Amino acid sequence: MADFEVKHSTHTCIVPARQEEVPLFHKPPKSKTNERVFTKDQSVFRPWREDTDYLLEQAFRIDSQNWKLPRFIKDPEDVAGCERVLRENFARLKKIFLCEAADSGFPCIQWNAFTSFCNQCDVVDGVAVNMATVDRAFIATNVEATKLEENPPQALQRFEFLEVMARLAQAKYVTKENGVPVYKAI
Repeated sequence: MADFEVKHSTHTCIVPARQEEVPLFHKPPKSKTNERVFTKDQSVFRPWREDTDYLLEQAFRIDSQNWKLPRFIKDPEDVAGCERVLRENFARLKKIFLCEAADSGFPCIQWNAFTSFCNQCDVVDGVAVNMATVDRAFIATNVEATKLEENPPQALQRFEFLEVMARLAQAKYVTKENGVPVYKAI
């Protein structure tokens, strides 16, 4: 019995070591996952219309009827130039307005959200435009020339957003020397 114990022990491996790699295996899913596809016509956004050049022009025309650019820009050529710049950039400004209004008090931009926006965009430079300038522009813009029923007193609608941007641009880039406007290079 002593010979048997020496030749065979319980620690002897009787299975040869595996030479090939173990193949990767994963269980197939039991249920099929549905791929969700957005269809605008079957959603709550069905009545929403995408911006076209015609719609943008109509919106700009309505906005320009409500703002007060001629009250603070005295030269008619400057008013036309400012209006031209706003018209050229209206699609982009409209998107900016919608993003800011969505974070504020849709469909308007609240005062605190607007001052935060001005800080984020570096409108406030501490030289020509400081926070007091932003506040004065906001207040002056909110003075209603004609009473609009849906216009809140402490928030900006889209036409007011365009107007306040023109006011801040004037404060930042136009100085007066002897009563004559002098335009700073951008």
